[in-house]
Amino acid sequence: MQPTDVFEITPAGLVKCVGDPCAVFAAQPLRVLEFVRLCACSGRDAQWDSFLAAMEACPQLAAVYPAGLRGDLQAILLSDCPQALAPVLEHGGLAGAGLRPPAPCLHPLARVPATLLGRWWALLTFCRADKKEVVQKLGYTNRLLEDLGRMDTLYRGGVPGDLPELKRRVKAMEDFDVDQAARAFETLDPAWSRGRELWQQLLEKGEPFWPKHLAAPLSSLLALGMPLRLAQKVQAALLDAVVEKPELNQYQLLLDMADGLARVL
Repeated sequence: MQPTDVFEITPAGLVKCVGDPCAVFAAQPLRVLEFVRLCACSGRDAQWDSFLAAMEACPQLAAVYPAGLRGDLQAILLSDCPQALAPVLEHGGLAGAGLRPPAPCLHPLARVPATLLGRWWALLTFCRADKKEVVQKLGYTNRLLEDLGRMDTLYRGGVPGDLPELKRRVKAMEDFDVDQAARAFETLDPAWSRGRELWQQLLEKGEPFWPKHLAAPLSSLLALGMPLRLAQKVQAALLDAVVEKPELNQYQLLLDMADGLARVL
């Protein structure tokens, strides 16, 4: 990120304000995050007087409409120095977005792969923040909130012991990036490297574990004359069966099973 008309790089390579630092941040509190973003994205340190003025302006930053923080916040979070958010958080600058002090150590964030979902999950988990509150205040979509919830569910269940357990736990998470989640989890618990290995094994084996993997899709069940709600129940039961016994995943066999299931569900 390049210097702007309010920030510059000193001969010593430090980021500083142009003019009086207190006046710079008082005029526009959002410049606090712009300043931190410049430091984080350039990999440079802040000049001390400018840094102190930025931290003193954090209470004003907290009063800014939260969605206005999202662009700079996201850029810092996805940079090589996401831990640069820690002093802003500690001084209450992100309280309006639901990220309240005290700030935990954020250095492990840099080890989390720089993806939106992984970094946000790690930051919110480290901060013990209310994920729903933060996502909504920053104006993200419900999809991010749903994926954060999937990550919470997967992490709290612990490292899967084997492939069958992994399949059971992810079968309701269709198209969820389990590898991305496991890489983020490793930052908190190195044992999750085993979970990532199991995921790769599962992909290599090609066994069914999501509805889209069923040899007989939902449309085939509807073609049998089942109402949609019943067809969905039957599909869930078929998925349970093939997760335990992958050899059952054959079109005609699944249709025969579906006919019997429709009578009892």
